[in-house]
Amino acid sequence: MIAFLTICYCLFIWFIFFKLKLLPWNLRSQVVVAIIGVVAIFGLLVAMNLYQPYSKDLRIYRYVIQIVPRVTGRVIDVPVQRDVPVKKGDVLFKIDPRPFEYRVEKLKAALAEAEQAVGQLKAALDGAVASVAKAKAERDLAKFEFKRAVGIQKRDPGAVSALKVDQTRQQLAAADAAVTESEAAREKAQLAYESEIGGVNTTVAQIRAELKDAEYDLAETTVYAPADGFVTNLSLFPGQVASQLVANSVMSFVEERETTVIATFTQNVLRYIKPGDIAEVVLDDQPGKIFPATVDTVIWATGQGQLAPSGNLQEFTQQQPAGRFAVRLTLDGVSDLRLPAGVHGAAAIYSDKAKAIRIIRKVIIRMYTWLNYVSMA
Repeated sequence: MIAFLTICYCLFIWFIFFKLKLLPWNLRSQVVVAIIGVVAIFGLLVAMNLYQPYSKDLRIYRYVIQIVPRVTGRVIDVPVQRDVPVKKGDVLFKIDPRPFEYRVEKLKAALAEAEQAVGQLKAALDGAVASVAKAKAERDLAKFEFKRAVGIQKRDPGAVSALKVDQTRQQLAAADAAVTESEAAREKAQLAYESEIGGVNTTVAQIRAELKDAEYDLAETTVYAPADGFVTNLSLFPGQVASQLVANSVMSFVEERETTVIATFTQNVLRYIKPGDIAEVVLDDQPGKIFPATVDTVIWATGQGQLAPSGNLQEFTQQQPAGRFAVRLTLDGVSDLRLPAGVHGAAAIYSDKAKAIRIIRKVIIRMYTWLNYVSMA
């Protein structure tokens, strides 16, 4: 940029002193021209860097989704192709569904059995209630026989033997124990029958939940594209085992739903950049083109300012270079342009100060994109 401004100033001097010959070219004019040139170029540099900042560190970013299956199994089909655009919902690959189908069928049978068992529990409860009634009736009869034997013995000790009285007493005790046992059996049958969650038998509810989980796993044997995009570094083939471990992603999916444009700037120009400022972007893969843009946000953080949780004290053994701050830009009117992830470029932001010198920055950024036609870097 200094060279460009110097050349422009030299052309202006040539035009004034040599072409038009408006002023004499002597020692005094040479000194004045040199001083004015240095001051003017330095002032322009300061004004442009502060009020019309420029960055040659711009990149296009896209979100990359690591595709990990929900279930583990052997891959039977991979219809997706490397670097070929796909739509959201297109099939990426399929896992052998048979083991999951078998589990679904097993749980369906268990659910049917559990639902039938609910009727059996009701019948068991009814039987336990009848057993309690029978035991109580037998206890009442044993109590009557015991009282009758005791009464006869009191009136006529020779009519009923002591052995007979003891027998009726033992029969009454046995009848009391039978009542207690039948009531415990009835309570157990009642608890089993009335064990519910939301009006559904607990066993039935548990098997239904397991069945839903199994059906979900079965559905997850087919993996679909999570968004519009494409798959890169594809190395998955039929016969391989796809694991549900997050660390073992089987492919990388580059989504095209959102494009993030980030340009980094030095810290001394940040205070004059604000959301809504107009900007211009040039991309290395689009030489000769200027894309209008708008400042979206200034990301007020860098990795150098991060304090990660640790039990160790921060060490400051050497001075680190000042980090650059990222500015997120929004490109205007480029919805039909495919912007590959990682494309490099430059950006100029035009603040509302020193608008008169915007023309110089516009010329500089256009020189950058024109030079992309012959750049060998």
